[in-house]
Amino acid sequence: MNRREFLRKSLEGIVIGTIPLISSCGKNPVKSESVNSSSIIRDNIEYYIRIDKFEYKLGEGVEISYKVINLKSKGVSLNTYQSPEFNILIQKDEENIWAARHTFYFYSPGVTISPGETLNNPRGWSGRNSSPYIWDMKYDEWSEDNKGKLIEPAIYDIIFVVYSYPKIEVAVPITIIKN
Repeated sequence: MNRREFLRKSLEGIVIGTIPLISSCGKNPVKSESVNSSSIIRDNIEYYIRIDKFEYKLGEGVEISYKVINLKSKGVSLNTYQSPEFNILIQKDEENIWAARHTFYFYSPGVTISPGETLNNPRGWSGRNSSPYIWDMKYDEWSEDNKGKLIEPAIYDIIFVVYSYPKIEVAVPITIIKN
């Protein structure tokens, strides 16, 4: 076992990154100088979300990248309870205002990941590597009161969700300011 593998195994289940761990987000926020990202490791599987900034001007597109990395030397199967197995949520004050996916099947064959494999922006068992999501800062099309309207300046949480047992959520906070 090399030093990197040793460190990853030693830190299993611990948030990777720097303080502050206490913020408006509350779901494993980690600050970095160059990108806004957060990562957790559970059972030697890393769940990671990244956006390129901490602060955006109202109306900018927010590119959301996320990945699942198998740190084990053998293949693993994620036991998921619905399909698609992954989602991106935008929340303000713990209320969903946007979701990448709305329609789900209440069955999932699970997602198998080879040793050392990284799934980039996975959409589920049928789409292993996809393009990042781009959020246009508008309320969700399913929002009754604000459908398609531009959001207001505030602090929001961007959450990568894995519908597994237990459910995994990794989040980063962003601040939206007026132009």
